[in-house]
Amino acid sequence: MTIPDTLIHQLAQGRVVPFVGSGVSLAVQPGLFPTWSKLLRTLAKRLQKESNEDAAEIVRRYVKKGQLNKAANEALDELGLAHFREVMQSTFGIGQPADVDLALPTALWSLRSKLVVTTNYDRVLQWSNSAARIATNSQQANLADLFAGSEADKPFVWHLHGHIDDPDSLILAPQQYNRLYREAVDDSHPYAAARLQLRTLIGNYPLLFAGFGLEDEYVMDALAAVLEIFGGNLRPSYALLKTGDDRARTLWDKHKIRTIEYADYGGPLVELVDEMARRMNAAPADSQNVAAGPPVIPPAYVQWLTDQCADITPLGMEPDEGQSVCLQQVYVPPLTSRRFVDEELSEVMQAGRGPGKGNRRRAKKSAAREEAAEEPKPQLLLDVLGERSLYVSGDPGSGKSTFCRWVAWLAATGETLAFEVADVDGFQEELPDSLRERLPVLLRLREFLEYLPAEPGRRSLTADQLQTALKHWLDETRPGGLCWSDVTPHLAAGSLLLILDGVDEVPLTEGKDAAVWSPRESLLAGVTAAAVEWLKCGNRLLITSRPYGLDPDQVRQLDRVGLAEVRLDPLPESLQNLLAARWFVALPKTSADGRQIATAMLDQVRRMSHDVAALAANPLLLTAICIIYGEGKQLPKDIHDLYHRIVKTALHSRYPRDRKVIDWVRARLAAVALGMHTGEPHERSRRAPVAEITYAELDDILRVYIRANPESESGFRDQVEARENLLSHSGLLSQASSEKASFFHLSFQEFLAAEQLARLNDGEEKLLAVFCSRAELANWRHTLRFLFARRVAHPGWQAGKTLLQEMLAVIDVQQIAESLGLALSSADAMAILLDQKLDLQRELLAQLREVCLASIEQGVELNSRVELARMLGRVGDPRVVDDLSDPAAWVEVSAGTYRVGDAEIKKEY
Repeated sequence: MTIPDTLIHQLAQGRVVPFVGSGVSLAVQPGLFPTWSKLLRTLAKRLQKESNEDAAEIVRRYVKKGQLNKAANEALDELGLAHFREVMQSTFGIGQPADVDLALPTALWSLRSKLVVTTNYDRVLQWSNSAARIATNSQQANLADLFAGSEADKPFVWHLHGHIDDPDSLILAPQQYNRLYREAVDDSHPYAAARLQLRTLIGNYPLLFAGFGLEDEYVMDALAAVLEIFGGNLRPSYALLKTGDDRARTLWDKHKIRTIEYADYGGPLVELVDEMARRMNAAPADSQNVAAGPPVIPPAYVQWLTDQCADITPLGMEPDEGQSVCLQQVYVPPLTSRRFVDEELSEVMQAGRGPGKGNRRRAKKSAAREEAAEEPKPQLLLDVLGERSLYVSGDPGSGKSTFCRWVAWLAATGETLAFEVADVDGFQEELPDSLRERLPVLLRLREFLEYLPAEPGRRSLTADQLQTALKHWLDETRPGGLCWSDVTPHLAAGSLLLILDGVDEVPLTEGKDAAVWSPRESLLAGVTAAAVEWLKCGNRLLITSRPYGLDPDQVRQLDRVGLAEVRLDPLPESLQNLLAARWFVALPKTSADGRQIATAMLDQVRRMSHDVAALAANPLLLTAICIIYGEGKQLPKDIHDLYHRIVKTALHSRYPRDRKVIDWVRARLAAVALGMHTGEPHERSRRAPVAEITYAELDDILRVYIRANPESESGFRDQVEARENLLSHSGLLSQASSEKASFFHLSFQEFLAAEQLARLNDGEEKLLAVFCSRAELANWRHTLRFLFARRVAHPGWQAGKTLLQEMLAVIDVQQIAESLGLALSSADAMAILLDQKLDLQRELLAQLREVCLASIEQGVELNSRVELARMLGRVGDPRVVDDLSDPAAWVEVSAGTYRVGDAEIKKEY
């Protein structure tokens, strides 16, 4: 049972008005009171006794068809008011039975509401609270006192449709409902006061529907009408519904009603209300200070977010050099080619859609399937996020974190920018309506570890545990002054945009020996558990990671609760052109001819090797190319050369132009990077790299390094001074959060770790041992790619070729799955050699072909198999036959259903 904190605060304030329906009266004793349809059948029997068989039969037929309003009109018209009141009195005017169960109404009274509204005619609420006073629509004096004159010890019960002790007040048939709810009224109308107070109630107080079916069209239309008057800006109401009721999304969209589920009627419902009362009574005194009205986004937080999200000062450039740029100058929209078919989305995902023009469902299932079966076209990631919550995966530097900052800023400000370099046709972003007026909360997950509840053996979190961790993080860090009390109203109202950036930067394991636990697995379990309720309320969730950060089961679990997986596309050439043009136009030194500089640079890039040309499709690396080109108009030869020159540029800008000092600083950074990867010497059991470490671990790494290199480190008194020097001057390593450090981007940590590995493991034998021991861990793959590229650069491609031969020789082609990581690293290595335009030996190509073919034949994991198959195409696939009349050109595929493309579409073949 999940009870919103906002509801508890409002209960403690005495602002919530319970709206009690027939379910509460029906619960006190089976058969004591009739359902509406049973009441109508009782009226039909009375018609029959009055010798009006035709009318009785009409009433019964209407009831049988479910047309209860028509049945009520027919019964009232044919019986007349006198007989109608007699039936109502005999049905509802009964005394309190000795064995009646008043647990539910008593629990509702324990909420100590000053006013309760009910559509029931009976005395059940008075049986359970003798101090309660009755108000009906004809009692103008009592209606006048509903709000100002009610007290928790002497509350009013407003019988909206009449009370059995006031027969003239009873309302049952549509003609009577129309007088109360729909007739035009003036001051003399008998229901003028009731209509006025009803609108006042709906416009100013959250309602708590209990035992109410939410199907009374008159009550629900009244709610919708007042909501429309206020432009949708009312605080939410709440409804207690049995688990399995699927109306949550509709109730929120049409009526701003949040649902709170209970397992079953009877005891579970009573327990839920009792828990509300318990938490209300335990609420802190400052509950009285909870702001009324729709949730707000604090202006100070918006300003802070604007400053934080705008800063993208590149490595090696400081604002005082006149080279600073901001995100709002150079941003280009990320794309995804992932397609969805609404009929295949989970129910939670459908329920979690927000309003807005981007959220209409496709009209026909068949049309959607045909569209999805086509070659997918790139979509703006912002548009897709406007439709649903997302898990976004992407390669290092593909723009995941930049998009997180961008969408946080957009949602907070609602601004639409006019860039100096205009958007590319077909890729113009517009903030979806469904993301407007949401409170964006951006959490870089590398900073969240210390707030997760560590416990030996822990592998999961509950929704409450995750929410508590988020509360502790917000209340301790206070980003832009934001705290948990600012967030809870949005969480309850469904207007929160929670952005969890970098799942892959949360460690797989923490602790030693018996104290080891799994932070990443625990976090994802908590998110999966909490997302069910969060998304049902209408909140939007964005999670990012490198592809290896989640395993397939975790991706499927997120999808089941409503987070669809999308993969960031590489930047197409049109957006590469746009990013480069915006970059050079934004820089004061090049703004005059920025577009021409961008064009000249990209022309050179695209004439270079495939490896370098491919770098331009990565936003981070294209930005780095722009930086380097802007300094000397010289482009990198490959990805290793690019990172080498970025690091060199960054250090030259921050240290005296003394080659020896820069080399020493670079070596320290490399030692730190490798220590973060391996855990040495702080945590020797670490298997996967971490993106953030404590100062204590950083000091351990530097202490060992200083001792091992006294000739270069004698200038430092101790590791603390060395640490402060790196954090304050290097530009590559910086303070991540309180007493923690991280690299500017994880890919720089990977590059420098590879540099240190090469320094410590000179020679093929040692390097081969590194590949064999690390390649099966997906988190190491980028580092190993850098390591091989460095071997090709120093001492040269011959050394790289020899290393690759030894790597391939280790792989058992009979059991590829046992060394699949090494096979993938071998494919990466071959790609690096091929991009050197080398004439490779046939034996080397044949070795890799054998590995690729074996992976296909043995059916290894799908994504890995696809990568190896693509490499097979580059080195020459022996299965390809030019002559289609040759039987060898064909392969048998069993008939069946198969997935086609990225969309979950299946066709029969």
